[in-house]
Amino acid sequence: MRNLIAIACLMSFAAMLVGCSGTEVPQSPLTKVVNGMGKSGSYTITLADMDVKSNKFTHRYKIYKIAKDSSITISYKRIQVTEDFFLLHEDNFGMELSSRDQRGYINNLITPPGFTNIIGQPYYGEWKAFYDTTLYADYLDSTFWVFNDKHKKLERELGLDGLNVSKAEFVDFQQNYLLNRPYYGNATAPDSTKYGTRSSHWFWHYPYFYDRRRGFSRQYTPSGGGSRGGGGFGK
Repeated sequence: MRNLIAIACLMSFAAMLVGCSGTEVPQSPLTKVVNGMGKSGSYTITLADMDVKSNKFTHRYKIYKIAKDSSITISYKRIQVTEDFFLLHEDNFGMELSSRDQRGYINNLITPPGFTNIIGQPYYGEWKAFYDTTLYADYLDSTFWVFNDKHKKLERELGLDGLNVSKAEFVDFQQNYLLNRPYYGNATAPDSTKYGTRSSHWFWHYPYFYDRRRGFSRQYTPSGGGSRGGGGFGK
């Protein structure tokens, strides 16, 4: 998280220099993908994979294009990125990198998959209370999102199957993080987050990615560290 904020500050400072010297700051590789989504309609773009081969850094994006009837078409796009851009997003495996909702609001901050356009939408599922609410001080802590039978596949596509999304955290995200700052969920351990590369859930959910990821550190210097499987690159 500190790395993300630091790099974001440097990017803002670089933007200030453009006005002074006319120096052109390189365009984000993701911008081309976003521009391809058109000027209307909803979409969600997640980081489905990242890889390093022969010192070439690549991202693979999963693109959820959402029609007016709420149906979703999924496509993929792999592009080469710079090492700096790769490092900027090293903690964001599986996360939303960009999205636009039905009102036209664009969110370019890091967000758990589905939180912008899918979770909380009645077309895809509903909130259900699974525990006796009299035992909980906060009703939201005992209420979780459940995909309906028609969209169980979508749950798997987002990497959320087997991972409980509580209404409490969703409300927290909407009230305190949406369009404001990145959100990785509550920490599950000192070096872990609920969502993203450091998620223990995704560590077990995507074993092939994490096995391959151990070799990344041989080709570049990671900005983070960690001792668990879902922690720093190359661990």
